[in-house]
Amino acid sequence: MMELLVAIAILVALSAIGITVSRSMQETAHLTKATQKMRDLGSAFVGYTADSGGHLPFEDAPGSDDWTNAAKPE
Repeated sequence: MMELLVAIAILVALSAIGITVSRSMQETAHLTKATQKMRDLGSAFVGYTADSGGHLPFEDAPGSDDWTNAAKPE
């Protein structure tokens, strides 16, 4: 009976370690994917500004939050 309890305790400990490592790996993968998306967006903006004389596109959303207001120093 004692051997069975020890075996179960070992399995629980190993599964807890495995779950922690799995979550860490998933978080690293998500961070890598997000970083790559940010690089892609940066490359797209660089390409767009190169094609449009150094200007970013104007936003067509309603409201006062646009590129012109974002460029103001304040």
